[in-house]
Amino acid sequence: MSVRVLVLLVIAGSHLAGFATAVAPSVLVRPECLVDASTFDSRTIPEVVAGNFVVRWHGVRSAAMADDGRTDVVGAVAAEQARIDSLPPGLPGLERGAEWYRDFVRRYPPAQRPPEMMELEKAFIARRERAIEKARPELVALLKSATSNHELNMVFRTYLPLKSDEKSPLVQNLVEIGRVRSQELGRATNEPNDVQMEAAVKALVGDYVRELNDTLAECHRGGYRDNPVLAARCLYLLGANNGRPFSVEISNVRGHGCSRQENERGVLCRYTASVHMPSDNAPPGLDWVLSGNEKILRFVWNGGRWVAVVPN
Repeated sequence: MSVRVLVLLVIAGSHLAGFATAVAPSVLVRPECLVDASTFDSRTIPEVVAGNFVVRWHGVRSAAMADDGRTDVVGAVAAEQARIDSLPPGLPGLERGAEWYRDFVRRYPPAQRPPEMMELEKAFIARRERAIEKARPELVALLKSATSNHELNMVFRTYLPLKSDEKSPLVQNLVEIGRVRSQELGRATNEPNDVQMEAAVKALVGDYVRELNDTLAECHRGGYRDNPVLAARCLYLLGANNGRPFSVEISNVRGHGCSRQENERGVLCRYTASVHMPSDNAPPGLDWVLSGNEKILRFVWNGGRWVAVVPN
């Protein structure tokens, strides 16, 4: 009777830290740790223990088939390339390309992505840049014909939603076109769109972090001497981040509706955002923008741009 034995190998450096066996007809394990004992020569176990067994990405069936993992990678890359090559031109291609890339990242997380897949990703981003350039007339037409901030937002959400898109000079130019169109729509008297909201949030957080870091620098210069108020704040800031400057990166701001309140300037808006900072680098007092999934800020039109204000 044939029995499949799945051996989980844990390799540290070039040495085998240990292994365990389990008998089961089918067990789901990490692919790079999968060995099928039905084709595994038990005589190679001493070599495994000696650290001479190499586990390839996507799994190896036996020591004699150690190159199969590389074959698997080549096949997977070819399959992904075929999907990329099947993308249509124009706006449909940008939309479907973004869908493919999100699925690609989900299936091949960066930490587990082999070099061949990394090269494929770079090639896709370069190809997408060329696709954006070809589709630019269509994108400009959509932006200039938009009749609301919602329509402006949907152009970017639908066709240019990737982080790599945000870094593109072509997309940055389109963002500027969208900003101009937003101002033309009633001079932005209704509510901020995603681009304006992100700029306002970045400005608010940037000003706050700069003020904290200026104070921190004064603390390092010894300015707290003969200044009890500054001394108390220095003690707080130095303890919050071990004396290092604070930093916050905000991106991918998406609005989720705004409302006006009686006797209050501007609009109160709900939004989500991607926030990045070192784990021990959280500036104190920024709970209003860093904590929770959905955040709320007041946005006030200030004669040329939207300004974010912390609600009372």
